[in-house]
Amino acid sequence: MKVRDSVAKVKQLSILDKNATSLVSPGSTLLFVNNVSTITIKNGDGSTHNYYLKMTFTPPLAKYILLYAHDNPESDPIDPSKAQIISSVNADGKYEGYVVIGNPWWNFYVIGSVSPEMYYGISNGGGAFPLSDADSSGSAPLDVLQALYPDGPWPSDPPNWTGWGDGSTWWKVNFDTASTLLSLQKVLFSITGSATGGTAQAMTAPAYAYSSAPKLWSITTDLSAGDFQFSARDGAIVYGDAGATDNLTGILASNGSAISVPTAGNYTIFLNLSSGYYSYTITKN
Repeated sequence: MKVRDSVAKVKQLSILDKNATSLVSPGSTLLFVNNVSTITIKNGDGSTHNYYLKMTFTPPLAKYILLYAHDNPESDPIDPSKAQIISSVNADGKYEGYVVIGNPWWNFYVIGSVSPEMYYGISNGGGAFPLSDADSSGSAPLDVLQALYPDGPWPSDPPNWTGWGDGSTWWKVNFDTASTLLSLQKVLFSITGSATGGTAQAMTAPAYAYSSAPKLWSITTDLSAGDFQFSARDGAIVYGDAGATDNLTGILASNGSAISVPTAGNYTIFLNLSSGYYSYTITKN
């Protein structure tokens, strides 16, 4: 698969045992839950056997975010196996991802290519570019121009923007390579819905570490029977399941289906925004 999905259509199914049957046939649609789908074969003797299919898909195109403290880059040259990334899951030049900006920091690059090095930085005629939190300023996306390293990073002589992050401040980053526009939105995720009594319950943000380990938002809480979605920025950003409410897949989609909680109890929920393919898990304790 070029793009990860929660469903796939069967093109061909061959069964060697002529007496065996399956409800799945060419043209059938398979539902993948946590990237796995099940096909049940009924053998000629009446016994059944389950076969499990795992979807393989092309990793999304990625660009890397390099945080850059004064004379102390996070990792330069960039280490693709550990760096924070933004991804283009549709390979359309539109990149998105969630990154943490720690404190203190000076500036950062968007890195389009590791070899040869191709960095993106703001071009504003010199001086400090007023990067600002859209929470308070409502500023338009920042105009970004392509620059070859070591031109930049932005701005050329910055102050120390300690207000941007405290080590656990996360930002939704969108970057369009065609328009060269960059937008930044500070985020704090919650779960909200009938399972939470309509009250937003804040999730714990992942601590940042320069490593390839998944960065998971988490919450352990009591839930009622009902449903919920993941939400940030007062509902401006909402994620739900990519499948139907009664066929949860573990894959998230923007404004997707509410996630069902069949019975009341104490649950642990993880939200994985580490790559362009966002996902979640919910486990009853």
